[in-house]
Amino acid sequence: IDGMTGVVDLAIDKNNPNVLYAAAYQRMRTVWGFNGGGPGSGIYKTTDGGKTWKELTKGLPPGDLGRIGLAASRTRSNVIYATVEHADSSGFYRSGDGGVSWEKMNKLNPRPMYYSHIHVDPRNDDIVYMLATEFYRTEDKGKTFHQMPTRPTYDVGVHSDHHTMWINPKNSNHFFLAGDAGLHESWDRGKTYNRLNNIPIGQFYGIGVDMDVPYNIYGGMQDNHSWMGPSTTRHWLGILADDWKQVGFGDGMYQQPDPNSDILYNASQNGNIIRIDRKTGNMLGLKPFPEDPDEKYRFDWVTPLAISKHSSKKVFLGGNRLFISDDRGLSWEQSKDLSTNTNRDSLKIMDVLGEDIKISKNDGTSSYGEITTISESPLWHNVLWVGTDDGNVQVSRDGGRKWTEVSKNISDLPTGSYVSRVLASGRKRSLAYATFDRHREGDWKPYVYRTEDYGKSWVKLTNGLPLGSVNVIIEHPDDPSVLILGTEHAVFVSFNSGENWVNFKSNLPTTLYDDMLIHPREKDLVLG
Repeated sequence: IDGMTGVVDLAIDKNNPNVLYAAAYQRMRTVWGFNGGGPGSGIYKTTDGGKTWKELTKGLPPGDLGRIGLAASRTRSNVIYATVEHADSSGFYRSGDGGVSWEKMNKLNPRPMYYSHIHVDPRNDDIVYMLATEFYRTEDKGKTFHQMPTRPTYDVGVHSDHHTMWINPKNSNHFFLAGDAGLHESWDRGKTYNRLNNIPIGQFYGIGVDMDVPYNIYGGMQDNHSWMGPSTTRHWLGILADDWKQVGFGDGMYQQPDPNSDILYNASQNGNIIRIDRKTGNMLGLKPFPEDPDEKYRFDWVTPLAISKHSSKKVFLGGNRLFISDDRGLSWEQSKDLSTNTNRDSLKIMDVLGEDIKISKNDGTSSYGEITTISESPLWHNVLWVGTDDGNVQVSRDGGRKWTEVSKNISDLPTGSYVSRVLASGRKRSLAYATFDRHREGDWKPYVYRTEDYGKSWVKLTNGLPLGSVNVIIEHPDDPSVLILGTEHAVFVSFNSGENWVNFKSNLPTTLYDDMLIHPREKDLVLG
């Protein structure tokens, strides 16, 4: 259709495999925002197995469309349903004539950018399921929907955010429901569920370790809270699910256990931070708020959090400013705004100004211009590094009072590149590493750099790295020349300060690596 549009869903006619329906979706995500629609979105039909296609428009809302979900009847031809995203007329649509014409049956269509999944009962096409934050069913072609009884209250029952399902074609009472908390099975059409909790599919944003013996590992999980569990056990079956304890809520992010006490600092999405006593479970919210009612702090979805290597009473939290506490989070001092402070309404996506986006405006990117990574020098407490989502690399040599932006000194780095990690080296005060992620710009090249003069000059370190975004870099505490790198696909190691990289070949899966650390006492490598 065009360079901005792809096909996001397909449905096939029950009786004729040459008849297919396709949902085209025009959208683009950048670091700073999201435009979820355009003239390329629409419903198309082929009757010759894909040789030719015709757009179906009669009865659908005019103008730009967003994401569309499709589901065809599994008992007869020509009956097809669609969830259609539109600036004014989003909703649930039905066609009984093979898409020649459409009728809007219901306005229900929750957060289309993230969901848009519908499924038709294989034995009765008047019954359709809609998956979203909640789970819905209609038994009258979409005229009315009722919410399925999946969870009586928070964290009880089936977790919210549903993304796909499979209905048994021979028994409609039996289906599998999958979403952000894994896989569930029902044998009574969704009245009750069994959780199938034996699939290792958790995604960890951030990890931490304490100094207990044996030490505990902490992990913040995508939409599944924060957890702590033992690094080893005497149990003959190994570490069990029951050995893990919940230590936070929401989307778990960075985890920072105090090495000298039972305190754990725990971050969740958009700057929420708590201090928890690991023994008693007592929690205290620590998120900073501005004194000026006209100011609003900005925090990245994955808000960075760190404990000082020199005083465990000092805590760092990244927003559009760097927040520093010297009393374990009870009070905060803040730096100046360390981002570019760009008004994203003045930027364009698909030639549309941010302020003019009408469909799913910036969905999934709640704010822009905030710190994404923090590193304090292990050699001197006054040296601090931060990186931002809008491309700034800032360094301070006086504990955060004055800052110098140094990404402009990286000659071959495109302006505004998302900073995935900064790392202050243990080899000398002026040495640091920075990694960048440009996949949202369609650029899959690895970007890894080293400076030895506080950012005045940089050397590129990508020899041996394949295409793929770089997420994290760490340095071995006993040998600073040993670096370990986590990418979207694999782990790499360098034995000469990043001059050359080799794949860390072992029994590791091909998957994304978002965080990693080396335990300061045991020297174990822990990957998230």
